[in-house]
Amino acid sequence: FCWRSFPEHSQTHKLMAASLTTRYVAVAAAGALSIALTSQGVPSSQLGQQLVDMLHLTSFATWFGASVWVSFVGGIVMFRTLPRHTFGLVQSKLFPKYFQLSTVSLMLSSATAVATFELSTAHKWILVAANIGVLLNYLYFEPKATAVMFQRHKVENEYGEGKDVGTTALKSEAAKADPRLTALSKQFGMLHGLSSLCNLTSVCAGVFHLWVLAGLLRPASLV
Repeated sequence: FCWRSFPEHSQTHKLMAASLTTRYVAVAAAGALSIALTSQGVPSSQLGQQLVDMLHLTSFATWFGASVWVSFVGGIVMFRTLPRHTFGLVQSKLFPKYFQLSTVSLMLSSATAVATFELSTAHKWILVAANIGVLLNYLYFEPKATAVMFQRHKVENEYGEGKDVGTTALKSEAAKADPRLTALSKQFGMLHGLSSLCNLTSVCAGVFHLWVLAGLLRPASLV
C-alpha cells in the first residue's frame, strides 16, 4: 500500500512542496531587499558585522521560539487533544525535526554570539551547557525514548490501551500487572525525565542570553 498511488495525494504533496518553496523564496527576498535598502554608504566591514548580528538574532530567535512553543504550548495541547498513542506517533515525527533545528540554530547562535559580543566566561559556559543539552536529546534521549515508547505501545495494544486522551493511566488491571509494561514504563519515564531536564536546562540558558541581549538594546548612558 502506498499513498503515492493516489493522484489526489500526489497533487497535495506537490502543492505543499510548492508552498514551502514559496515561503523560503519570500523570506530570502525580504532579507535581500532589507540589505539593499539599508546598505548604501555603509562600510563593508560594518555591513559584514551587521550580517553576523542578523544571523545571530535570527538563529537565536528560531531556536528559542521553537523551544518555548514545543515545551509549553504544542506538546501540551496535543497531549490534551489526541489519543495517547496518536500523540506519541506525532511526537515521534516532530521531535527529530525539532532537535535537528535546535542543534543547528543553537550552534549557529552560539558561534555568532562569540563573534559579536564580549562574553564573560560564565556566559560562554552557559551557552556550552545549552548546546550539550540539545545534543544529548538529539543524539541519545529522543531516539532511545521513542524506541521504548513504541515497544510499550506494542504491549499496550494487546490490552486495548492507549486510546484515552490527556492521561497516561492504564485502565486494564491485567495491563497494570504486566511486568513488561512495568519495566518499559519505568525505562520510558527515566528517559523522558532526563530529556525534559536537558531541554529545560537549554531553555533556561536561553533566558539568560535573552536577558543579556535585552541589556544591549539600551545605550550605555541610559543604563
